[in-house]
Amino acid sequence: MKVCFPVNIDEGLQSEIFGHFSSAPLFLVVDSESKEITAIENCDPKEPLKGCNPFAALLDKGIETIVVDGIGDAALQTMNLYGFRIFGTNTNILGQALEQFETGQLQEMLPFYSQYEGRCGGDTEEDGCDHHHHEEEDREEACVLNGGGGCSGHGEGSCTQH
Repeated sequence: MKVCFPVNIDEGLQSEIFGHFSSAPLFLVVDSESKEITAIENCDPKEPLKGCNPFAALLDKGIETIVVDGIGDAALQTMNLYGFRIFGTNTNILGQALEQFETGQLQEMLPFYSQYEGRCGGDTEEDGCDHHHHEEEDREEACVLNGGGGCSGHGEGSCTQH
């Protein structure tokens, strides 16, 4: 089985899991049987200059499962529609998260349809999310389309160089 992890830098099984799925610069896909690792840039291979696009990046790669630290509800819903199962982890090291997944310790994440309650579930800290929405706007300004280096700090060697 191929298991996907959002990361910032490819450091194999020691890679640190990126905190927000949709804006991760890179995805590492681990074949759970052979332990072979493949890196996939977070962009549409057909239109790499348009910035982050996890849906296009991961589609048709034989991936069934994605393990994340954080993912927005809309992205979770979309990935589920594409047939991906998403699991949440509480560790930030890829190898440890892979072991948690393989031993059945991770719980599958299900959408909570935040669009019906307002963005991210509510207005209070208790029922809301744990990230700041203005950071997403700042990331948009950094995207390639807006003259920046790419989403979430993509640098040299990112989606813009194919």
